[in-house]
Amino acid sequence: MEKTVIWTSVLIYLFESVLFWYYCQTAFQSKYKKGINYLLILAVMAVGCVVNIVFFSLGWSVTIFNSVYNIVALSALIYFLYGQKLLNSVIHASIYFALIVASEYIIIPILGSVFGGQLETLYQNPAFYFYVGVFARMVHLILVVLVLKIYLSFFSKGEEGASNKEKTKGLLLILFVPFSGLAMFSFAEKLYMRLSLSTSETVFLTICGVLMIFTTFVAFYLHSNTVKQAQKISRYAIEQKQREFDAQYYALVEKSNEELQILSHDFKNHLIQLKSIDSVEQVRDYVDKLYPTIRDFDAATVSDNATLNVIISKYNTLCSVKGIDFQYHIESALENLEASDLSAILNNLLDNALEAAEQSVGKCIELNIFKKNENLESILLTNSADSAPVEESGELLSSKNTADKNAQGATFHGVGLKSVKKTIAKYSGFYEWQYDEEKKEFTTTISFYH
Repeated sequence: MEKTVIWTSVLIYLFESVLFWYYCQTAFQSKYKKGINYLLILAVMAVGCVVNIVFFSLGWSVTIFNSVYNIVALSALIYFLYGQKLLNSVIHASIYFALIVASEYIIIPILGSVFGGQLETLYQNPAFYFYVGVFARMVHLILVVLVLKIYLSFFSKGEEGASNKEKTKGLLLILFVPFSGLAMFSFAEKLYMRLSLSTSETVFLTICGVLMIFTTFVAFYLHSNTVKQAQKISRYAIEQKQREFDAQYYALVEKSNEELQILSHDFKNHLIQLKSIDSVEQVRDYVDKLYPTIRDFDAATVSDNATLNVIISKYNTLCSVKGIDFQYHIESALENLEASDLSAILNNLLDNALEAAEQSVGKCIELNIFKKNENLESILLTNSADSAPVEESGELLSSKNTADKNAQGATFHGVGLKSVKKTIAKYSGFYEWQYDEEKKEFTTTISFYH
């Protein structure tokens, strides 16, 4: 076997290891350090390179091996190193491998016409093998960059979430476009190996290859755009629900204010009545009867922080209306947080807790804000949740019931958490969560060090 062929194979797989590493690092959130990821990718590529060289030296066909090995190996790398779901890993690996094959089908007819002769003979030519390897990798690089540009223009790096199912369903359908085209070109290659094509036939074959790739990009773009629009609609629905929460709360506040005005108007009569009573015991009895009525309109004054008081009052009222037991214990006013930041954290967390608790059997929320010492303040929020939220790479997505988007048991702890985490990071705080399957409780813990 020619040394040129061996070194060409080594260079091809070395280049592919770097390009695949770049693709994954750009498209996904990594679970490990960059160096570790690359070394593992390089090791997998090295195995493929050695087997490819052995097959080539024995005169065996490597087409089937390359197809199976690349898709399986690349899928495993994406799945284990980047924490993607299995189906999503297979889809991305298939797209990546399809781009490799497509790039070769563009270059082979061109170089075949330049070298002349039948393809079967040309494959034994080390120079032809070298040029196909080099030029095909250049085309592959361009295609990968284009795919990443389209993908990241619609989806944030590593983004999964509620739209993940829509993405994978559409991508599965898109895969039929490149793979059906590759199947036809594989057949064309077999014919090319037996026949000497004319220049016009070679040009036609190359144009077909380019059109196949262009069609794939168009399909990918249209699907990405559709999912993006679906995400916008989903975000609008969430915002609409938040507005409904606020409208409901303010309506309750307005009603309470009207009733409070009536109570205030009657308070003069109560004072007159109290003034006319001579017995202290009768006064106490009268006050005891009056106190529960006044207590119903008592706004939460849990701290010196007006924003915190308003938030507690809001969710105290909403929980009361929805039949949720809301307990709170406030030892710290979180005065080091700006009002807007405090509102972003607590409103998002309590919105999620409220929705989960409302759909649960336990229907309870407990909020504790306390100081462990002078330098550490913590927020501990626990709510009942019958279903454990789904996580991927440490990120909350939705409940286990997402198969039915309208399922009553669905919880959405993932909603608004990006805003919460961003705000916590502003104060160098720490965020963590856990779900107790036995108690059916979801707990969020946030700590701020000063």
